Amino acid sequence: TIDKDTREAHLTKTQAYDLLVDSIKKYSDRVGNSPNRVVVHKTSLFSEEEVSGFDEAIGVVPKDYVTISKNVDLRFLRTGKYPVLRGTVISLNPDQHLLYTTGFTPRIRTYPGLRIPRPLLITHHGDSEIKLICLEILGLTKLNWNTTAFSTQVPITLEFAQRVGKVLSELPADIKLQDHYRFYM
Repeated sequence: TIDKDTREAHLTKTQAYDLLVDSIKKYSDRVGNSPNRVVVHKTSLFSEEEVSGFDEAIGVVPKDYVTISKNVDLRFLRTGKYPVLRGTVISLNPDQHLLYTTGFTPRIRTYPGLRIPRPLLITHHGDSEIKLICLEILGLTKLNWNTTAFSTQVPITLEFAQRVGKVLSELPADIKLQDHYRFYM
């Protein structure tokens, strides 16, 4: 369904439930255990129907719903010759935080970007502390092995999903979809 106000696409409760039940089943089949925590990343806000469907699929396992948006026109500067540190978190309210996944990186002693770094807007609802959520997102920005960059702005969870979406949009409707990542590299 499409939200009339934000024009964002959202899953129905049934679609959200089916998607997560299928994902958890595939995870359990491959690993041999059920997950002890479920984290869902999206670029749009979670609708009430999506949360209800996901909650039903997850059950009592700890869960985190994380919206990650690049559309932030707010930037911060620090005193000195380098931009804000990569990994800086600025809390706007209990649910919304700015996370700099790019910026000055002490490990490589430079800022590899060309412009003032843009933060990601993180909207979080769930059982984990925001510090853990941000640390995980930072780690996921270093997992794109298809680049020589130290890190990317967006975590691989979203970057890869967008690439897969582009591939899937080109397929005819009657093709059986493959669920292994090697088909989308």
